[in-house]
Amino acid sequence: MLKRLIPVVTLIGFLCAGSIAAAGDAQDQLKISMDKVIALLSDDSLKAPEKTLERRGMIFDVLRGCFDYAEMGKRSLGRHWKDISEEDQDKFVDAFSKLMQNSYILKIERYSDEQVIFKGERTKGKYYYVYTDIVSSEKKIPINYSMHAVGNNWLVYDVIIEGVSLVKNYRTQFAQTMQKESFAGLMGKINKQLKKLEDRLQEEKGA
Repeated sequence: MLKRLIPVVTLIGFLCAGSIAAAGDAQDQLKISMDKVIALLSDDSLKAPEKTLERRGMIFDVLRGCFDYAEMGKRSLGRHWKDISEEDQDKFVDAFSKLMQNSYILKIERYSDEQVIFKGERTKGKYYYVYTDIVSSEKKIPINYSMHAVGNNWLVYDVIIEGVSLVKNYRTQFAQTMQKESFAGLMGKINKQLKKLEDRLQEEKGA
């Protein structure tokens, strides 16, 4: 059920770090954080195999300042969110965030000078939308970010890749599993996928 999920997640691109939540700041956060992530990937002092875990931790710090994982999890489970306990909601958000982070890091560590082109932005109430293209020598991938204000930060709650909503993609797959196997079945599939990702991360860290 989750086989089609990972290729979509890995295309997310370079994301945002927190700042002051005011009109126009969302796009600025994206630009600033892209520079941060690229700088980490380009830092020669962090390229040695023994520095892999340190570099990944620093990139994860950027992601944690960007994603509203609880909101993404809630939207991804849709109507099933209210049917599970708060304890299960917390377990799901924890696993969901790890799934996204681990999938992302496997892609981003293969960074090879792609360029990010900002095409525009718009606001609608408390929501903000930033439109970009990820451009390489071979192709161009449109990636749009849906963000909302949470306190003093702009946080991403959805990513639209080539017209496909990440949250909606998850919601469809998660709903099918919930209907057939219940929440326990869904968590089993997510944890199984996480184990595969963690094994790959271990293999690729140069240890």
